[in-house]
Amino acid sequence: MAERSETVSFRLPASLAGQLRELATQAGESPGEHARRLVSDAITNRHHEEITEVKETLQKLREDMATAVVALLIRAGKAENHEAEEWVKRNLRV
Repeated sequence: MAERSETVSFRLPASLAGQLRELATQAGESPGEHARRLVSDAITNRHHEEITEVKETLQKLREDMATAVVALLIRAGKAENHEAEEWVKRNLRV
């Protein structure tokens, strides 16, 4: 059996209401459906795990890139180990 629903209403500034209409159109939803989904997702943190995973993957890629740049600088004879690591810290902010 489906959970009983309740009516919730609120006002939005005109600029936000316009953005909501645009986003709803892009998603193929009515503004009310889209607002309901946005509120539900926010309350249930539906995308929290996905965002955390993306952040972790991005951090790992940055670390891998830093390692590769250090190796390339050393292998190309352009820098000693400590110089290459310092360059990466300054320029890649890892």
